[in-house]
Amino acid sequence: HTSVYIRTDRGIDRPEDLKGKRIGIAEYQLSANVWVRGILEEHFGVKPSDVTWVRGGMDTPGRPEKIALTLPDDIRAALEPIQHRLFDLGGELSMPETAVLTADTVQALEDQIETLNEKLPPLKDFVLPGGNPAAATAHLVRAISRRAERRLWAVQDQSPVNGASLQFLNRLSDLMFVAARRLARTDGGQEVIWQHQRPAN
Repeated sequence: HTSVYIRTDRGIDRPEDLKGKRIGIAEYQLSANVWVRGILEEHFGVKPSDVTWVRGGMDTPGRPEKIALTLPDDIRAALEPIQHRLFDLGGELSMPETAVLTADTVQALEDQIETLNEKLPPLKDFVLPGGNPAAATAHLVRAISRRAERRLWAVQDQSPVNGASLQFLNRLSDLMFVAARRLARTDGGQEVIWQHQRPAN
């Protein structure tokens, strides 16, 4: 609630210099961000419309859930590093022209997907987002990751972003889908398969 961090090489010496700049925030509606927007406008004449707000909940997929989840060791090992990479992604968005995630970051996700997928039977039909609490949560994180990817593409329309970050979010949603399939099978459980109706002849 007390600071706005800036790039020292961007010619920002006073709050008024933020006009026309990008400000990275986790979520637009957080209390601290509301305060900052109000202070900038009331005391320094910087309206919210004068700034490009880079937002979209990029940290949302990495937030800890407020429910107890029991995860197999291989799933936990695959997911824990992702929270660090999501923080890296947030750092990229708050510092334009900074690239932290790389092709190797994306490849690490690809490798995790392949490893988890090896233990699953072929997918022959659509899977509904459900099952036990852990599987359902993985499906939810998958959907949130897709939303974050769409929002990052919207940022790309305004100002170039790191291509590896777009790929990372895309592959993250696929990893969460595979993780959900694995989690649904824990403790003798099963995936929820779409019971579709056939067209009437």
